[in-house]
Amino acid sequence: MTTKKHNVSIRLQKAFSITLALLLIFTMFAGAASASADSIEINITTNGDAGDYGPGSTMFMLGKITNREIPMAGVPVTVSITLSPGSTILYQGAPTSDSGGFFSARFNLPYSIDGTQTFTITATYGAASTSVPFGTKANTQGLNYLGSTFVGYHSAADIKQTVAPATNNLAVGFSGNVNYFNRNTGSGQNPVPLPWVGRTELGPNTDNIDCIALYEDVPNRHIPISVNLIQQDDRSDVPYYHRDTQALITDDIDRNNSRDRRGFLFFTPSESLKPDTVYRVEISKDLANNSSANIGTDITVYFKTSAASSSGYGDGGSGSASSGATESAPSLDVPVTVDKDAGTATIDLDTETKDALIADAIAKAEENQANDATPTVIIDLSSVEDAAAAVFDAQAAQTFSDAEVAVTLILPDAEVTLSPQTLAELAENAETGTVPITVEAATVPMSDLQGMQAAQVKGYETVVSINVFVGGEKMDVPLTVSLPYTLKQGENPAAVRVWYMDDGGNLTNMNGVYNPATGMITFTINHQSYFVVGYDPVALWVNVFTDVRADAWYYDAVAYANFNSLFEGVGGGQFAPQSSMTRAMFAQVLWNIEGSGDEEATFAHEGGAPQGRGLFTDVLAEAWYYAAVQWASEKGIVEGHDGRFDPDRPITRQEMALMLYRYAEFKGFEIPANRSVPAFSDNNRIGDWANEAVRALAGAGVLSGSNDMFNPRNNATRAEVAQMFKNFMRLVAQ
Repeated sequence: MTTKKHNVSIRLQKAFSITLALLLIFTMFAGAASASADSIEINITTNGDAGDYGPGSTMFMLGKITNREIPMAGVPVTVSITLSPGSTILYQGAPTSDSGGFFSARFNLPYSIDGTQTFTITATYGAASTSVPFGTKANTQGLNYLGSTFVGYHSAADIKQTVAPATNNLAVGFSGNVNYFNRNTGSGQNPVPLPWVGRTELGPNTDNIDCIALYEDVPNRHIPISVNLIQQDDRSDVPYYHRDTQALITDDIDRNNSRDRRGFLFFTPSESLKPDTVYRVEISKDLANNSSANIGTDITVYFKTSAASSSGYGDGGSGSASSGATESAPSLDVPVTVDKDAGTATIDLDTETKDALIADAIAKAEENQANDATPTVIIDLSSVEDAAAAVFDAQAAQTFSDAEVAVTLILPDAEVTLSPQTLAELAENAETGTVPITVEAATVPMSDLQGMQAAQVKGYETVVSINVFVGGEKMDVPLTVSLPYTLKQGENPAAVRVWYMDDGGNLTNMNGVYNPATGMITFTINHQSYFVVGYDPVALWVNVFTDVRADAWYYDAVAYANFNSLFEGVGGGQFAPQSSMTRAMFAQVLWNIEGSGDEEATFAHEGGAPQGRGLFTDVLAEAWYYAAVQWASEKGIVEGHDGRFDPDRPITRQEMALMLYRYAEFKGFEIPANRSVPAFSDNNRIGDWANEAVRALAGAGVLSGSNDMFNPRNNATRAEVAQMFKNFMRLVAQ
């Protein structure tokens, strides 16, 4: 057994049996939030961030209640989960806290949600309460059972079922819970502490990650995996096998039997699975469950991938594209006509070919036991040189739609999937069956971008234009798109993002899901435009502020500022986004950018420490902002008046602009003219001393106004300052 073992000795408190399964699943990531009232504080953490939950998602909530930081035991905490709009109550209960002050709840989101709703978790005890809002996702990837019997296969010779090589998310299934959260108190009279967990810590038990390992069985090759510890599934429509009889379970009564409870740990291989290959999953005996027991026995389970299918590809001029195929059916050669000047690959589909493609898609879905998934015709044009668009006629779209078959077009720069509903909509808007439908997915050269668009994509990987045309008319229709991204050394798959970019260069996160095994990030769209793929480490930020909602305009700005340690919250789990930023705070942020964590090294780098000449009578040496203000003054970034700095006075928007402008001059940054300077209606209220700074930073896209006004003399809020620094670091300092 080569999996990592923890040096702990834990006596098993009660039996914890293990079973195995393999399935395709959408993953979530951990998040946390907190709130307080008077001396009683309630903190909660969930198994996903604000935008991670979709139809059928399971949410786990772990909370802790304290009074003056002392755990409150045996108190009923009212937990309610409400869906909006409509205020539908999804869950309501009053779990009792244990001796450590911990309480928990779980629920499943309805499958009827469409991505427009929000839901809120509220935990209350007396006057103390915390509420955490969450958004929802539409069209999350459905569960698709692919694996073994409920007891798993414990030898390579015992394998009876196979997994498709394209499978990229796998799951280890247990008959009991696994340790989703850092909880170090056991059940019963003799709780067993977990020494690797702090006694008051909330969050996922990351130590369990090392308890699962994946190997290619021959030649015993270890394959790195990423493990998601914080998700379970109890969907009633996913088939699995009884742990004793191996009979297929479909009855909800049997499912509710405690012996057939299922919990899963999900993992994603770092590489694509090979066809016709035996793999094994090794689980360490140190894996812990929620009662702080461990499983006590090393477990090994095997699975096998199905054989690869043959394929052929079009290569320009006239040729062929390959379609997806089942293990038993060869791939189908589809005639393709390539117009290199137009960058199009026209797919020639006669009745016989369409019927064969439909039959092939249905057979493949059935073979992979994907009865709840939409059969999909896959047409691979990836090797067709210069194919920026695929073309087929409206009659083909109608035929595939009538057969309830989707179509995936694999182009050199993207994969685009059209659902049966989208195909029907396109066919309906064509006057005749011969009208061409064009699906375009082409990389946009960075040199073609201008102004704010060019500025916003600096540092990102790729820009792809996605468009759909019926005849010559552009149509906005729902699509599922996958774009490539190659992880670089040390990059975290969770930080790969895709954004929609509008004409003004504004970026909107599309909540894509990155698969490191395929190197593709997948997302859904309802309109066609430019889409940007890149790596954003700020995506790893966990929101610890109860007053920063995921749907707030400043959410990304606060995430950027906090993740990059530009500035922190104000205490008590609050960021205070609408509060004013003081002059001392602003100087401190600039000082933080310069590396205030090592003052001596920073000053040496920038020409020596502040001379300590007492430049301002109201900036005392013992003040927390002393070094920042002294440094900023000596570098010509800030000025006072009459020997005073007024550190506690709120900074105005025009003062903010001037300080940042002077900082850019000090650093030697060129401030680019990314756009025309906005014509603020209150330009006449901007002081002459700040006018140059405001115009330069507004033209760079760093500063913006509201309702055509800059409001130069208004106090700058902490949210506005966060947004300005994010813009500055992205557009000027990068």
